Amino acid sequence: MADLYTTAEEMRIIAGDTKMLPFSVGRMDGKTVDLSLSGTAIKFFLYPYDQPEVNVLTLSTGNGITVSSDDTSWFDVVLTAAHTKDLAGPYQYQIEITTPLGDIYRPVTGTLIFVQINQGS
Repeated sequence: MADLYTTAEEMRIIAGDTKMLPFSVGRMDGKTVDLSLSGTAIKFFLYPYDQPEVNVLTLSTGNGITVSSDDTSWFDVVLTAAHTKDLAGPYQYQIEITTPLGDIYRPVTGTLIFVQINQGS
């Protein structure tokens, strides 16, 4: 799985909402990536903007991350309402993929901005 890559954009999320973040991982040489191989692990780390040492959420394969059965180069990260309800402002995330051979790739990082909903009066 050499030269894994994907792209990410800044995204705004209403705090307290459930949000599915889909990702596709490819290879620079055009070969397909099979994230369903036994021994492959995917992790999602969320931390305050520019503070990677302050992890506020970690999700992993089977615990918030699901690999697509139709196209195994795709996976979904699901942020639940419980995960997002107390978040406000900019956060960064990082995806980490460990191969069956133990190689670690971090093919994507991005920014999520959590916005509190106006409750009105």
